[in-house]
Amino acid sequence: MIFKQRKLAERMGESIGFLFSYLTFTAVLFLILHYLQRIPETWSVLPVAGITLAIVLLGTMITRLLR
Repeated sequence: MIFKQRKLAERMGESIGFLFSYLTFTAVLFLILHYLQRIPETWSVLPVAGITLAIVLLGTMITRLLR
């Protein structure tokens, strides 16, 4: 079988899309948690970004485990 090779533009577009989605989700999650006062006042976006990164890594590990 001959599979189509992924082009550089396709890989870069996928990476940029993932980064944009990650930043958007992190910002929205931070705003929701901050508005509902579920995080301490001293927290910035960075701890929430860590939580989001943990969610992404957990999802990746589950996906690879189920292959």
